[in-house]
Amino acid sequence: MNGYFMEHAHLVEESCAGYKASTKGSSCSKYEKCKPAAKVGATRKVGAFGLGQVTERDIQKELLRNGPVSVEFQATRLFHTYKEGIMSEDGIKGVAKLEQAAQLDAETIANMSAEEIQQLLGDESLVQLSADGDASPADKAGVSMNQAGYSWMAQNHTVLMVGWGYDQESKTKYWIIRNSYGPKWGQKGDFKIRRGQNDFAIEEDIVALDPVLCSAAS
Repeated sequence: MNGYFMEHAHLVEESCAGYKASTKGSSCSKYEKCKPAAKVGATRKVGAFGLGQVTERDIQKELLRNGPVSVEFQATRLFHTYKEGIMSEDGIKGVAKLEQAAQLDAETIANMSAEEIQQLLGDESLVQLSADGDASPADKAGVSMNQAGYSWMAQNHTVLMVGWGYDQESKTKYWIIRNSYGPKWGQKGDFKIRRGQNDFAIEEDIVALDPVLCSAAS
């Protein structure tokens, strides 16, 4: 849908229409004086057609040859607390268990050291608990969304995948993602998420956009 809009309309510079968490009370007329900056010449789905048909290598090839791609995933209620490190479904489930069993809020957990978190998660009473609150049914059942077979249904946030890497210390592959919350969030606006496991359905719906500068198109 975003690609279709940008093919038939255009984008403006952020200096004229900066990101806002809510668009309530706003309208297009507020930005009618913003000059067109870019649009999309074509929108392409990465990988074979059909859910679950895109491979890790498909995504890497697209990033290497043509640049960043648009992806969707399930941003859980704990997503806003991210500061650094590599996100994974297992990690989010662990934080949810801490919230429920240790009666700690997400902000407190975000400021805890890795050693403190591991010590709490090592308690059998915590491990036996499943996520609560706004967690998905898959979390509550103690399995990942992919194991439950419906992760793609829960996508609720669009972000930009810009690259990949490998963490030597934890031996973990990851994607580098650019979020829309600004440079003060996460790692200067970016976050890392485990690669090759389709965590939060982030490898499910990959769309490549061919940008065109409006000055070049005119």
